[in-house]
Amino acid sequence: MTGQVQVLPEQRDPKTGKVTQPAIYRELSGQKLVDSGKPRYFESVCSEDLTPAFVAMTQRALALRGLYSGPADGKLDPATGRAIAAYQAPRGLDSPTLSVRAAQELGLYIWSN
Repeated sequence: MTGQVQVLPEQRDPKTGKVTQPAIYRELSGQKLVDSGKPRYFESVCSEDLTPAFVAMTQRALALRGLYSGPADGKLDPATGRAIAAYQAPRGLDSPTLSVRAAQELGLYIWSN
């Protein structure tokens, strides 16, 4: 990552307000690990189980927790994915794919074979 830090602010003429000395900046470079690149595996709800009725229940459960404000229309849209990710992130999983664990914590019934 590269960024700039202001070292000295600009100087202005008190009468005219014109800049007499521009601000001085220093460029900083460094590395920041954003994603380790390691795959994360987790048990997710099967796509066959993501029926409109199930997705609507998920949307209502997320709305009760203040994470979803859209309609409970049963559509797995980007807003629903963001709400799922917001619910799962504090639990160590930043993903819009609904995990079985999160579905169970939300009180949704999950079929298991």
